[in-house]
Amino acid sequence: MLGTQFYDNASKKVQDFISSLNMHTETFNLQVDSYSIECIKWGEKKPEYLFIHGFGGSAKTFMKVIELLHQQGKASLSISLPFHGRSSDSTISKLFDLADFGSSLENAIKTQFGVNQIHLVAHSLGVRVQLWLAVNRPQWIKSVQIMNPAGFYPWEIRFFSSFKKGFGARLIQNDRIGKLVVSFLVPNPSARVIQAFRWYAASYDLMCLHRTKIFIQLFKIQTPVHIYWGDSDRLLPEAFAYEVRQHFSAAEVHIIKNCGHLPMIQQTNEITRLLLQNSK
Repeated sequence: MLGTQFYDNASKKVQDFISSLNMHTETFNLQVDSYSIECIKWGEKKPEYLFIHGFGGSAKTFMKVIELLHQQGKASLSISLPFHGRSSDSTISKLFDLADFGSSLENAIKTQFGVNQIHLVAHSLGVRVQLWLAVNRPQWIKSVQIMNPAGFYPWEIRFFSSFKKGFGARLIQNDRIGKLVVSFLVPNPSARVIQAFRWYAASYDLMCLHRTKIFIQLFKIQTPVHIYWGDSDRLLPEAFAYEVRQHFSAAEVHIIKNCGHLPMIQQTNEITRLLLQNSK
């Protein structure tokens, strides 16, 4: 989420880090619903993990974790959500439909990479796509590994309950309004960040997860669910981890010490260890 601007695709640090990797990488443009989505394949083997970033991130957000997994013989996929990373720009011509996007994403990855089952890892905003897949495509998901998810908490539910379908789209279509709103979250936001936020605001299924069928079906998930949470997350405090767990019939909470909202960056080694441990 906020803070992952370090992983902006234009960052020289990111490009230098990728160049230093002793790992084969390929970048694809997948047609997912009406979007052209950036997808990176890390390693030559058949992918075992799919990574989905949070707001402000990209397909490269998890790259340090992915490198450590590769050292253990694991290949991965990562994607950039619409209006993030190098996913192609387009106009916000319709409300984002989580079912259309999730179904199309599964089909695109199966077709391109021949992946019949995968461990699904997501952070913050990306967890909402992850949970749609876990509920609706359980045969495809080997494990659900969640990092600091958004969309479960009383203050969010009260705020987003005031949104009606299309309200966000109408409100944020104006660039000046979009910049004003995003400026409360990101100092001097780039045009790309503003565009990503406008997409998010127009995405009823993402903002109002609690009003979709997914929210009340989480208890049906039989796939192993692991919830990772930084003990120093100022955006979403540690106590929220146990609120999230209550929505699942069985889920294990893992509290990451000395860690904020970005465990894949702040505690890379520990997150990698847990992913490996919980992917057996």
